[in-house]
Order: sequence, then structure tokens, then C-alpha cells
Amino acid sequence: VNGALCMAAGLLAIVYLPESPAWTSLQRHSAKISAAAKSKNCKLPTFSLKIWLVCTAEFLRGISFSAIFAIFALFASTVFGLDSVSIGFAVCCGALCLIGTNIWICPHLDHVLGHVGCACLGMMLIASGEMILAYAGWIWFSLTGMCIVYIGQAVAGCTIATITSVLATDETRGAVMSMQQMAQALGRVVGPVILSALFAEDPRRPYLCGAGAALVGCAVLGTLWQSFRHRMQVETPAVLPSPPPWEKEVFTENDVEDLGRFLCELLTRNHYKWRDPDKRQRLKQQLERFFPPLVTDENLEVAANEEGHKNFSSLNGQADPSASMSVGHFITRNTPNAAGNRRRFASKSVTGQTGPVRVESLSADYPSARAVSKAAVQVI
Repeated sequence: VNGALCMAAGLLAIVYLPESPAWTSLQRHSAKISAAAKSKNCKLPTFSLKIWLVCTAEFLRGISFSAIFAIFALFASTVFGLDSVSIGFAVCCGALCLIGTNIWICPHLDHVLGHVGCACLGMMLIASGEMILAYAGWIWFSLTGMCIVYIGQAVAGCTIATITSVLATDETRGAVMSMQQMAQALGRVVGPVILSALFAEDPRRPYLCGAGAALVGCAVLGTLWQSFRHRMQVETPAVLPSPPPWEKEVFTENDVEDLGRFLCELLTRNHYKWRDPDKRQRLKQQLERFFPPLVTDENLEVAANEEGHKNFSSLNGQADPSASMSVGHFITRNTPNAAGNRRRFASKSVTGQTGPVRVESLSADYPSARAVSKAAVQVI
């Protein structure tokens, strides 16, 4: 069935692709590349020795892992007498180990050992797992070795790609990544040819050869340790300095006179009545509600305990009150049009009151504002 589908896909490509616009565009692009390659001014990309070493390690890893997907079925059937269903379940368990390693284990190993260290560890796990798989006398030990090979494949595969990307330049990164994938694919093509010949002599020899290839690949990757570290230090951006710690503002008499004069002129200019002692007291209460205490280094723990969670890190530090709250019209104008102002700003009618009305509420992130923001209109 697989061969028939591949044959049908090939025939469809031969018949359809030359007539498609995508194929025509691809042909024109290929012609431009060929013409540029023949010109004297064209410079083909050159790759450093480090890139070739990575590709060599990938080629060896492809040969080593081909002992699993190409030879394991024959090995398990010949040595342990497993049927096709049992072999399928065993390979499925190995694939689950690979997926779980990529999700839960690789990030922690990468944080502890670094990219090159993880790649070398993965190659060593592949080598040790293949040795256990081949020379374990008990079937469960052999299957454990196969799972170790899959774990090593997961650890090495995700980090070698990162190493390749870091060592490449911006201009050649695409070509280098293609070379890395091609080297591994070439190893998976050459590996079964060599390992099948060894299997005819001894069923355990392919895994011995695969383990040797993995160890050589580990040694090749180990030579990249210093160059990779230097490359990471060059490309790592500088750490931004931390902001200065919060300091309490100390006001002076000039500040009191300046802000007091500004507030008095603002209220007078906008026709507010504020000189009455009762109205002035209400105005002070409203100002206290509109400017609640911000969370700082000193009261962060207290505020977090009061709210029942620790999600106050975004409020840590000294902030501009105008950037964290909306004051709006917090006092209605005590003019003949006060009722009209209340109807325009409030969502429902407020009658029988002449005090200030607050229309907009504070953000719900502030604990002292939550009690204030329960209603759209609050009459004092």
C-alpha cells in the first residue's frame, strides 16, 4: 500500500507540477540562481570547521539511531522471538519515552549542562543504551536499553539543532540547518546498509557499531565546547541594570504651595464650590480614595496577604498616579446646570443631592479601589 501511494504521488507530481504557477515560478528562480552561480561575481557560501564537525556528529548519530528503527525488529525476532505486535508495542514505548524526555527532562538538563553538555550526554546515552540492548540476557533489560536510546536521541536531537543555529551566521543559517538535517538523513540511509551486513554475521554487532559511532560523535561535539561558549558570550545581550529601589517622597513647603495653588485655581476655574468646610472635607475624602496607597517594597508582603495571593509584582515600585488610574469628573459643578451634568455623566438619575458625584472608578487591581468601584455613581 505504501509503495502504491508513493507511486501515485510521483505520477501526480510529474503530470501536475510543470503546469502549476508555483512550479513555473520555481523554475524561473532556479534559472536565476544558476545564472548567478556561473557569473564571476558570485560567491558561494563557505562554512567553518565547526559547522562541518556538527554535520559529522549528526551523520554519526544517524548511523547509530538507524540500528533501532532498521534492525530492532529483526533483532527482537531473532534473539527473543517477539512477534510483530510485541515489537510494535516496544517501539511505541520508546517513542513515548522520547516525547516525555523532550517535554519534561530536556529543559532541566539544558539549564544545568548547557547545549553542548546535553548533546554529549545524549550521545553517551545512545551508546550505553545500545550496548545494554544488545548484550542484556533478559528481554526486559534489553527493552530498557532501547528506551535509554530513545531518551538519548531526544536529549541530543533538540540541542544539536540549537548548536547548529548558534554557530551559523545570519547569512548562512538556512543553508547550515539544511546541511545538518541532510547529514543526519544521510546517516540513516548509510546506516542500514552497513548494519544489515553486520547483522548477518552477528545480531549484536550492529548495536556495537552504533554505540561506537555515537561515542565518536560525542567526542566530536566535545571539541565545540569552547567555541560555542565564546559564540554565546558574543551574542548574549547585556543585562539591563535593575531600577533603583523605591524611596519615599519628601515634600517641601514649595511643593505644598505649588500643588495647593494649582488645586485651588483648578477648582475655581472650573466653577467648583470648595471653600465650605463640609465640602472641603468631602473633597479630601474623595482625593484619598482616588489616590490609594501603591504597593512598594515595604508593604508588598502585607498587601499580598490581604488579597490572598502574590500577584502584586506588577505594582511594585513607584508609579505615576495619572498612569494607573482615571480620575475623571469626581465633583459635579455646583451651578444651575448641576442636574444636567449629573444626567450627562451618570448612568442613572441622582436627585435630591447637591454633593459631589464620582462617575469613573479606579482599576480593580487596587485593593482600596474595589470597594469604591462597586457602583458607577457614588454620591457623597
